[in-house]
Amino acid sequence: MYKLRKEQGFTLMEVIVVVVITGIALPSLFVLLGNISYASFSTRMMNTAVNLASSRMEEIQAFKDANWDWYKTIEDFETEESLNDGFTRTTTVEHIDDWDNTGYEAYQITIAVAHQKVENPYTVTMNLTLYSK
Repeated sequence: MYKLRKEQGFTLMEVIVVVVITGIALPSLFVLLGNISYASFSTRMMNTAVNLASSRMEEIQAFKDANWDWYKTIEDFETEESLNDGFTRTTTVEHIDDWDNTGYEAYQITIAVAHQKVENPYTVTMNLTLYSK
C-alpha cells in the first residue's frame, strides 16, 4: 500500500500560476509608475515655467506703475534669457498703434518660458494701454 507522507514545497502548477500572475502584474506596475513619474516631472516643469513668467510680468507691471512715462522705455524689457535648470525666457514687446480699433496705443507684452525637455513653451500675454496721447 501507499504510505501517506507529509509533502513540503510547491507543486509545479502553483509555481506556474505565480509566475504568470507576476509576469502580468509587474510590467503593468512599472508602466503605471513611469506614467506617474512623468506626470510629476511635467507638473513640476509647468509650475516652474508659470512662476518664471509671472515674476517677469510682475516686474514689468511694477515698472509701469512706478513710471508715468513707462511707454518710452518699455521696449527695453524685450530680452531672451537663459535661466537656471535649462529654462529660457523670451520677452517680446509689440507696439500697437490702434488697439482694437479704439484709436488708443497699446503695447502687447508676451513672455514665453521654454525648457528643452518640455514640448510646448508656457506663454502669457498682457496688454498695456496708453490712454492719453
